[in-house]
Amino acid sequence: MTESLTPYINPFEQFFRDALRAVLPDILNTVSDAKRPQTSTPAAKNKLAVSADEAAEMMSISRTTLDRLRKRGLIHPVKATRIPTYALTEIQRYLNEASQPIDP
Repeated sequence: MTESLTPYINPFEQFFRDALRAVLPDILNTVSDAKRPQTSTPAAKNKLAVSADEAAEMMSISRTTLDRLRKRGLIHPVKATRIPTYALTEIQRYLNEASQPIDP
């Protein structure tokens, strides 16, 4: 008798190998898409104003910090509706003022 050079593969193991081969390209595409830097916040696309959560995310600060800035009067929400929103121009104004050098 000649011995087979191909090792025996359990049918269950073969099933999982085939399943992994089928989904692996999708997983790799998802991971590579997640690693790509976003050019703009998707929530702010074509909007004039954003929610407080979106504004905080755009400025890379927490919602609590945004609320503190609002209470100090440094940034002003639009109160046209029941839920305050932040105009993109107001966010830009605050960031421009905050980036100015401090006089000694």
